[in-house]
Amino acid sequence: MSNVLALTQVDETRLAKTSRRLAVCFTFFGVAALVAPVVAALLVGRNSNFTIDEYWVKNLPAEISALQRVALMIAGVVLALPSAFACKAVRDLFRLYARGEFFATENINCLRRIARALLWTAASVMLGGGVMSAIAALPKHEINIMLGVRGTDLILFAVAGVVYAIAHVMELARDAEEERSQFV
Repeated sequence: MSNVLALTQVDETRLAKTSRRLAVCFTFFGVAALVAPVVAALLVGRNSNFTIDEYWVKNLPAEISALQRVALMIAGVVLALPSAFACKAVRDLFRLYARGEFFATENINCLRRIARALLWTAASVMLGGGVMSAIAALPKHEINIMLGVRGTDLILFAVAGVVYAIAHVMELARDAEEERSQFV
């Protein structure tokens, strides 16, 4: 019996450590999601070695004005916000796991926030190319807005649906457990 208890404590300790590490990773990913558009707007240009998307870069003017770069930074950060929110929600979920909370109401709320953020992330990715190409093309006055749906966007929608379904099942299980405990 003591071996089983010791094994359980080791597993919980390992899970807590892993969860704390993953929480740190998702904190980094969330910050990186907001910093990356700023760095990209500073470095991007047809004559630079930094490229984002071949179509997008081919249609860039040779020089981007300071105002365009600021607009690209702002638009990039706004478009990256859903990804940062998703990372924050995942970080919060792993923090709960690190504390040993697995089926609490807050876990369900984190999963729902993750699902919503993934939906918004997919939408921002689909709209982002059009917004960025419009900003970059402003001096040429040849705005070709590009909207597209890629396989990864569809996968994000699917994953968001799965995460939302998991949250719903967890809520049903928690409610059933509460109901069962009242009858005993």
